[in-house]
Amino acid sequence: MDSGKSSAVCDAFVAKPKPELKSKLGTIVGIIELFAQPDEFVDKFFEIINDLETEYYLPPFETEGGIEKRFEECLQRANRRIHKAINDSVIELEPKNINSLVALIHHGKIYLSQIGQNNALLFHRKKQYDYIIVDIFSQAGDKTSKINSEKMFSNIINGAITEKDNLFFCNDSVLEYISQNELMEIITEESPASALKEIESILKKDSQDNNFYAIAIEPVIKEDKFTEQLIVSANNTMPEIEKPRVPSQTSINKLISTQENTEKYLAPSMAPNWKKALVITVWGLRVVTKFIIKYLKIISLEIIKLSKVTFNYIYHKFAKQKLNNRDTSTINSDQSLNPNKPTIDPSENTQTSYSHKLKENKNLFDTISDFINRQITKFVSLNKLQKSLFITGLVLIFFFSQSMVWQGQVVTNSEKTSTSDIIKQIEDNLNAGEAKNIFNDEAGSKESLQLAINLLSQIPNNNKYQATKNELQSRIDDLNRSLQKIVYLDNPETISDLFNQNESADLSSMTISGNYIFVFDNNNQNIYKIDLEKKQTIAKKLPQNFSNVRKIAAIDDNKVLLLNNDSELYTYNLETNLAESSLTNKDKITDISLYGGKLYALIADKGQILKHFPVDTGYNSGSSWIKDGTDITDIVTFTIDGGIYTINDTGNIKYLLSGKLMATNFSEVNPAISSPKQIFTDGDSSYLYVLDQNNQRIIVFEKNSGNIKTQYSSKEFSNMKSIIINSKEKKIYVLANKKIYLINTDN
Repeated sequence: MDSGKSSAVCDAFVAKPKPELKSKLGTIVGIIELFAQPDEFVDKFFEIINDLETEYYLPPFETEGGIEKRFEECLQRANRRIHKAINDSVIELEPKNINSLVALIHHGKIYLSQIGQNNALLFHRKKQYDYIIVDIFSQAGDKTSKINSEKMFSNIINGAITEKDNLFFCNDSVLEYISQNELMEIITEESPASALKEIESILKKDSQDNNFYAIAIEPVIKEDKFTEQLIVSANNTMPEIEKPRVPSQTSINKLISTQENTEKYLAPSMAPNWKKALVITVWGLRVVTKFIIKYLKIISLEIIKLSKVTFNYIYHKFAKQKLNNRDTSTINSDQSLNPNKPTIDPSENTQTSYSHKLKENKNLFDTISDFINRQITKFVSLNKLQKSLFITGLVLIFFFSQSMVWQGQVVTNSEKTSTSDIIKQIEDNLNAGEAKNIFNDEAGSKESLQLAINLLSQIPNNNKYQATKNELQSRIDDLNRSLQKIVYLDNPETISDLFNQNESADLSSMTISGNYIFVFDNNNQNIYKIDLEKKQTIAKKLPQNFSNVRKIAAIDDNKVLLLNNDSELYTYNLETNLAESSLTNKDKITDISLYGGKLYALIADKGQILKHFPVDTGYNSGSSWIKDGTDITDIVTFTIDGGIYTINDTGNIKYLLSGKLMATNFSEVNPAISSPKQIFTDGDSSYLYVLDQNNQRIIVFEKNSGNIKTQYSSKEFSNMKSIIINSKEKKIYVLANKKIYLINTDN
């Protein structure tokens, strides 16, 4: 939408690299807005941005540090050239008149940098038709800051985008005519091309005096598969823009949610209402008490008179009615027995019979009436002070009972309000946690998640809130799985079903050599050799009983070490079907591992790992490997990659190099590791694998950072026994439920 005016020069662009480069390096997009700048600088600036795009796709393509480092280096070169262009300009330039945004999108990740004032909106879908609007530059820190001409692009904001996310970049003019909510509805309900056409139609009537430009990016469905659509706007008259500033952060480390704090402080307090109620109640009691004391005598006499009249009326009416009914019944009965007997008029001698019958028919009503009359008589006999105290007591009892009713109502309403507030706080924390997680602020997201979990426990356990609790718990579980990077495998591939070999199999351990996997069965003392290429399983019966073998380790394709519960170590040869003792030490061995042809044995009760060299009879007596006295008495298993990783029963991981403890910082896992069965890595792998049997999962840590890379779990992983990792082929083999499963990974 070009107005034809020359005060502003604008552009919106999307790079179009070759498919192989797009897959390897991603796609660069950007928007530029310059106004009131000399032509020489405008041409130079556009040349610099164009060269930035070109340089990014130049070889070499394997850049150390990854694409973020490559992108950062291109921005640094652009900064130097922009600074030089500003200094070389004969006319003094206004940096505040420069607005530019450059973004790199690659495999579900986005990297953003800007000069001046731009808008980057992310529409994140929580569930169908329910979106969070994240103003990226605003929530990454101050939207603008003072510009440093030496570092125009001074900050890179990065984050992950998923199939739940839509991205929209635009200048301020767009937001002056279309709100963020309206943009969200348009962008999320239509394809980018259709959405931009609709936005263009809305803004068209205002394009004579304003300049509009935007880029819309649809959700990422699969890696390397997204579509960018844009509106290109050229020279136009721009409204005055505030002095731009550059964000001070280097990444979006925290998205701040102010709504929950605002609502917290704006929420009305019940305390003033209670104070008012208390004041009114005390004032009312004083007024009533003064009135009663002033007119006590008159009130007392009137109450007595009214009570007597009322009770006499009720009593006589009731008694007379009952007597008439009985007399009528008797007359009718007599008449029926003796028809010739003259009819007696019930009204005759009424006064005499009434008095007589009344005495004969004294009942509970009469007793109550007599009791009340006696109490009234007692009250009348009281002196003035006693009467005052009595009546005041009755009034206080009345007000106390009413206050209990009022309090019950207020408590009920307060509970409803409190529960609604708790639900709102949980939703706000979950929204904040999801937004922080989008931009890799794991610490902030976990903090928000924990607050939501704590608040959820405060919602009452009744049917009224059960559906809401279930929905919130589901969102908590989803966010936790996302933060913990849990991958659920519905139907992992089965490599071998050892149940077919022995229905009562007691499988203890698994090892690998080349294309062969070995598994030991304590039930029948068989060792199974699985050919991974041919998918065949061969069973070999051992020549003797080795008493509960708990760990095996492959020496080569035909020899396997066997460690039993008596700490006896044997070398078994599958070709000759012979087993020989390999270690004469009497130490209690907790675990073993082979590395570089040498045997390492964990002697946990002595807090030592022994390194054994091979000899003709098996292995020598060994030497102590730990040099600094590190306490490993609680260690349950270990693995080697040149150094040694150990883990205890609570999941605490240590790393020792050259026999000395090194600093580590492995992330906490939720739920915590419980009784790990095995730990694995090797020199070819950048990852550490932990078999957490009790939680039916395999946890993958990055060795360098200690962060969680992935967690694999499946309903099929019951009774997990052992894992094998082939780092080169990126495969994990899992022994569980008498089967061997295969997981293909990107680790």
